[in-house]
Amino acid sequence: EASKSEFSAATLAGASVLAIANAEAVQSGKEIASAFTNSEITALRQWVEQGGALLVIADHPPFSDSATALAQAFGFEFASGVALTPTTPGQFGPIAVFEVGKGLMPSALNRARLPEEQVDSVMTFTGSAFRIPPAATSVLLFPEGSRSFALGPRGPHCAAPSTSIAGMSQGAILEVGK
Repeated sequence: EASKSEFSAATLAGASVLAIANAEAVQSGKEIASAFTNSEITALRQWVEQGGALLVIADHPPFSDSATALAQAFGFEFASGVALTPTTPGQFGPIAVFEVGKGLMPSALNRARLPEEQVDSVMTFTGSAFRIPPAATSVLLFPEGSRSFALGPRGPHCAAPSTSIAGMSQGAILEVGK
């Protein structure tokens, strides 16, 4: 069920799974604002440690910026910008295809019980890249040549400043507490 309530021990009580998709903070100038208060982050961290399952989905900025403080509470670090993968030398596209042996890493998410349930590939559209903490398992790993581009007024621009995101993740699993 959807909720717009502030996260606290009371609002999280009774929940077993929480999905947060593209939480957005009100940005103030160039300062990165969090979509979550410090008390909400503390409550979420404690809830996860006590057995809650948290799925955080954060597209490119401003969504990844808004989720930075929450991600850091679990040891993740977002790269600033829009994640793009190479299509041809010097060209980048918004769609990334992660396949078994090519960025789709073995994990609990793609380990099938039956052959017809096997996940052989995952396709994403732009989004963000992030570094994972040592205890995490990367699920989607960016290939060589992938870059994170600054977001301009008309979207990502391949002539804009960029940084390498090769080896960074676009999906990961971290077991915390129970």
